[in-house]
Amino acid sequence: MSVISDAREARSATPEAVRSLGARLIPVTLTCYQVAVGDQVRGYLCCTSEGWECCAGRALDTAEDLGVRRTLLEAVRTVMG
Repeated sequence: MSVISDAREARSATPEAVRSLGARLIPVTLTCYQVAVGDQVRGYLCCTSEGWECCAGRALDTAEDLGVRRTLLEAVRTVMG
């Protein structure tokens, strides 16, 4: 992926882009967000120095690790499945 497309992807992670996937990001801590669709929790995203750590599951302490994604939008797509 080129630097230009990386920049476009980073800019595309707006609240509208996340909502267009049917998701809502709910802050849990300063660096961790819950990904919800309607009333159902799909997983969690936590900001790290490497990107966004993705976890699938209803509770953060028992969630399945899905790896790290470079951009927020890519991370939301990963958790959404």
